[in-house]
Amino acid sequence: MRRHTKTLSLTLSVLLMVSALPLSTRAQQSQDEIQAQIQAELELFLQTSTEDGLRAEVWRRVNEAEQRDTNNPPSSPIFDGLRGFELTMPSDDPSAACARAYTSACRSAYNADIAGAAAQATTVLAGCLALTTGLNLIVCASLALAVQQFLSLQARDRYQACLAIIPTVCDIPIPCAVERVDE
Repeated sequence: MRRHTKTLSLTLSVLLMVSALPLSTRAQQSQDEIQAQIQAELELFLQTSTEDGLRAEVWRRVNEAEQRDTNNPPSSPIFDGLRGFELTMPSDDPSAACARAYTSACRSAYNADIAGAAAQATTVLAGCLALTTGLNLIVCASLALAVQQFLSLQARDRYQACLAIIPTVCDIPIPCAVERVDE
């Protein structure tokens, strides 16, 4: 028997499936579940603080989430593979240039999505903090924070989907060694 090693290009559907695996548990959490969790946290916070302290905490959370998400985009096996490809190819290689351009575009779109999520939360919070008190403040603020978190999760999903198409768009072979036995 002769054994041959054949290099295959992975299909886009496999890439999408692999990149989506770590997201599957997050995707199952609904905006309502996120809001309920945040509301419970804010109610607990208010037990040991004042309403002014709660207002400051809510603003801190919005700003912290935006900074965290902007500075730490989701990791992806596809992104790691692309970085390895870019580092091994000459800088003038068309596929590497294409990958760099698309990676940059994906990151720019991700950052814009994260900024948009924070802007929406900020708009809702401005009304919440100015017009409500007590339990209504907590409900309104938890909704704003949940919207931001949910939109950020969607931004992460879109970012990984954007990265997933780069090998196909830029004609980048992704080697996968498969042994085949011929008789």
